[in-house]
Amino acid sequence: MLLDVKVHRGADVGSDHHLSVAKFLTKLKRFTKTEKALKIMVVKLQGGNTAEFFRQNLSYCFAVLEEDLGLEEKWELFKKAINQSAIEEVGH
Repeated sequence: MLLDVKVHRGADVGSDHHLSVAKFLTKLKRFTKTEKALKIMVVKLQGGNTAEFFRQNLSYCFAVLEEDLGLEEKWELFKKAINQSAIEEVGH
């Protein structure tokens, strides 16, 4: 919404145009995040059999990626496999 407009005739800008100054009001939409990132406890992967179970689960999930799929479908499957394996084996 335009609040105020002023013209400064004496401004030296090197042309026959006049300098104009305007004040206006804008309303911005608030940005909201759609998904909240999961925090996974990667500390559990450092000891015990958890890391080995995680590797086995991932190797099983990556077998699905061998199919003839497009790049976007492969990325979605890859992301889903990593997140699902981490939640199952490590927890959040």
